[in-house]
Amino acid sequence: MGKDGSARLTSRIELRARALGGRGMRVWFAAVVVASLPFSAVPATGPRPASTADAITISNVRVEVKTADIGSYKGNKYLRVHFTTTPNESIAPKMYVRLRGVVKVGGQTLTDEINSSGQLAKLAVGESKATFSPLFMSKGLPANPESCEFTFWLVKILDKRGSTLGTFCWNGNSVNAGACRE
Repeated sequence: MGKDGSARLTSRIELRARALGGRGMRVWFAAVVVASLPFSAVPATGPRPASTADAITISNVRVEVKTADIGSYKGNKYLRVHFTTTPNESIAPKMYVRLRGVVKVGGQTLTDEINSSGQLAKLAVGESKATFSPLFMSKGLPANPESCEFTFWLVKILDKRGSTLGTFCWNGNSVNAGACRE
């Protein structure tokens, strides 16, 4: 068996071909040809991973200051960030919206991140999905925040960065598109 496991694959295909009788030989031959091709020569099917900032629109961003009331985070003040994702093109499986918040609170600057919106591949182009994500829940905020800058990325699962989808600023009352100004 080769390092790539091709002998094991071929033997499975041969067993299946034998089980199918005469017409199985055509299946076996086609499978062997495809299995022997370099991976890059096999045509991809389905949606390609979206990798541009235009792949998803982030809208309707709003923020609530909440206090956790259950579990080990009970009593921690945090931000619940609501937003809507709308794909502008097909999104590949295992792609997520990652959210980072940089908050100004009590003379400090704190940062938190979370993989927020999954299963984007199930959304049709133009179909919107409203969701929310908690930020700063595990550490808690020491006081009511003065402002928070949110950055949204389209990332592959386990990645920390990808294409920037948008940046928004919450001034304690309302959310505006763009970075917060000092």
